[in-house]
Amino acid sequence: MTSCPSWPRYSTSTGSNDMPAPSSLRAYQAWWHFRRRCHNKMDASYKNYGGRGITIAPEWEDFQVFFHHLKTLLDPNAEDIPEGLTVDRKDNDKGYIPGNIRLVPMAVQALNRRSNRVVTINGVTRCLKEWLNILHIPIQTVMSRVQRGLSYEEALQHPKNAKIKKRKPT
Repeated sequence: MTSCPSWPRYSTSTGSNDMPAPSSLRAYQAWWHFRRRCHNKMDASYKNYGGRGITIAPEWEDFQVFFHHLKTLLDPNAEDIPEGLTVDRKDNDKGYIPGNIRLVPMAVQALNRRSNRVVTINGVTRCLKEWLNILHIPIQTVMSRVQRGLSYEEALQHPKNAKIKKRKPT
């Protein structure tokens, strides 16, 4: 097996550094990319990962150890991350560590971003986009209501076609 020159070699549990990495695996690509985002200050995404303290479990610096853990999240017969799924951190303020990663579709991962507005209604917390989908309210409607002085929580709780008067500043 030959390795692609653009992919780094990885160390194995035996300490050998000359075994080529399985670069065709989606798991390897995900591992390589999150390591780059966390370690390489020249990476465009470093400021959002390594630059804000997102770390990697020391044992996961070895691809085989990471892959062994990842396989516990996969179907027992799976050889790799299934098409359409991606490695996601459950808690965006924690690193790539055991117990904080999961495999989810990109649509779910997109909801798990620091830039998402989080709204709590009746004790249930979701990102704004989820509430819009659940309540079938256009974003323009909510933003118009917020501009009129309502909180996001209030803006989402009015019926879809309700007329909202502009609040007077207090």
